[in-house]
Amino acid sequence: MTECRLCGEIIHFSDNIVSERTGKKIPLSEGSDESHRCAEWEAQHRKYYNCNDCGAEIYFDDRHLSKNGKHIPLSKSTGGPHECGDRAA
Repeated sequence: MTECRLCGEIIHFSDNIVSERTGKKIPLSEGSDESHRCAEWEAQHRKYYNCNDCGAEIYFDDRHLSKNGKHIPLSKSTGGPHECGDRAA
């Protein structure tokens, strides 16, 4: 068994599931053929933006969507929804 070097969870690889871009095998979660993307990996590969109103660093995550399906901006410092302190009323 192989462990994820970032989170320690058990992962495996399949000869049939490879990156289209690089041709490398993709790590898969134990017991499934779903791509393994732990929180540590996501944090290392996250793209940060500056809020247009207050300039704070924010990011977007596919797990945090509004009722309408739009991404909710998240604060880099708290990981929770961004509360812009400079937004005009």
